[in-house]
Amino acid sequence: KGSGGAVHLEGGARFYGTGCVFQGNSSDNGGGAIHGWHESPTLELRDCLLIGNSTTGIHGGGAVAWWSSVNSPTFDVLIARCTFAGNRVDVDDAFAQSATGAALKMAGGTASVIDTIAWGNVTNALVNPHRQQVDVGGLQLGVPNSGSAMVLTRSCVQGPIFWFTGSGNINSDPLFADILGPDGEEYTGDEDLRPDFGSPCIDSGGAGALGQGLDLTGTPRWLDGDLDGVQMVDRGALEYSHAQLSMEAGPATVAVSIHGTQGLWGMLLVGTPGGMTQVPPYGLVLLDAVDPFVVAGVGYLPVSFAAATPVPSLGLSVTVQALGLDVGSGAGSLSNAVVLDL
Repeated sequence: KGSGGAVHLEGGARFYGTGCVFQGNSSDNGGGAIHGWHESPTLELRDCLLIGNSTTGIHGGGAVAWWSSVNSPTFDVLIARCTFAGNRVDVDDAFAQSATGAALKMAGGTASVIDTIAWGNVTNALVNPHRQQVDVGGLQLGVPNSGSAMVLTRSCVQGPIFWFTGSGNINSDPLFADILGPDGEEYTGDEDLRPDFGSPCIDSGGAGALGQGLDLTGTPRWLDGDLDGVQMVDRGALEYSHAQLSMEAGPATVAVSIHGTQGLWGMLLVGTPGGMTQVPPYGLVLLDAVDPFVVAGVGYLPVSFAAATPVPSLGLSVTVQALGLDVGSGAGSLSNAVVLDL
């Protein structure tokens, strides 16, 4: 009920979120997940997923709605490397022209949106297509509002983008890896919203963007997704990697699977937990690179096999990480890491 199904900010309130997931929140007065109101509150979201949030309020903002009455000299809202997908504005009045911005609605204040994806967000109101996903200005309480501003940079937004201020924006399909997930339904939280191979969002984020950490799946945030030997950040909250590692330990064996780009050579790195070392152009090595570690080729991707585990237990832990390598060019990218108890 009310405004902001998860977070409501008012006055000088501030919210800073990194690596957050806002999913399935709802409100009846705008801002299905997050709502900002009056006297310039502050919102910063970095590397966050906003999925399947909704509002029935005619003020719009299926995921985020912002109604600041004071224009700050700096940005009230900063959104960097986030993904908005499957958020909705569902109103009874199909002619409610303020029921816009199914991803983000700015009806006051100032915003900077960088390296972000807004795709598959819907309003059921009969509004202009360029106001479906992200809207700035528009109507506030039915009255035109010219006191808001937004700069959109290197982002991927569904629908017309000609009217946005900013540069490097595209409206091409981000090619999410799997928008259905195991339950067969869109945007319920079990989807894989990484850009898939061939996506225009791969390696097209800012060269100077912060990319030294991990995304929400544990994948290094700064990789060579197009195998040109140069690391770049992807648009959106999740990074594309040419190798994804999964392991399942049994009583005497461990099942190892490396999925990724077909035809790349799969390698495993096994070492002591606790490291984070940037190794261009492959990304972050997530084991202690100071201690000795093992590197072994295991076959062309995708590859699965079973390995014997020590009996009795050795009482130690190791970190395992995969690398998908193009043996011709030497390009490739590292995967998520798995910690295994032996």
